[in-house]
Amino acid sequence: MEDDNIEFDTGKVVKIIAMVIVIALVGYAAFKMVTYPLGTPTARAGAPQGPIEKLAGLPAGDIQEITIKSNGENYQPSPIRMKVDVPVELTTDPSIRGCTRDWYSPKLGLQGTATLGKNIQYFIPKIKGTYPFSCTMNMGKGTFIVE
Repeated sequence: MEDDNIEFDTGKVVKIIAMVIVIALVGYAAFKMVTYPLGTPTARAGAPQGPIEKLAGLPAGDIQEITIKSNGENYQPSPIRMKVDVPVELTTDPSIRGCTRDWYSPKLGLQGTATLGKNIQYFIPKIKGTYPFSCTMNMGKGTFIVE
């Protein structure tokens, strides 16, 4: 029986491991940018958020109940109308599939994901205007109008 000696070049092994780690980190960062283009949603409830004020929970009094749905290509209803200074309970329908399951509106400062369970955000629109939103691939589109 022959003695099979397998030699490893430690320097090459270390370089390969380092490259794999770098590729994994870059891939993770790219995934996070696509998933949360505005950053992880950690805004403090009640703090001014530009054209909206985010709330921690269901406010008392009148509320606008809105559900975002998708026909597979674009968001429904279209446009989505909201009254300025009236609290909104915005639900992302958990049945949305494909790339439209994640949406964001950079001008309004909102984003949502259709997941199992409740996908609800509470906020008060503060500035009248038209605010487009889209899936993270910018294919499925919708519009918020604050009147």
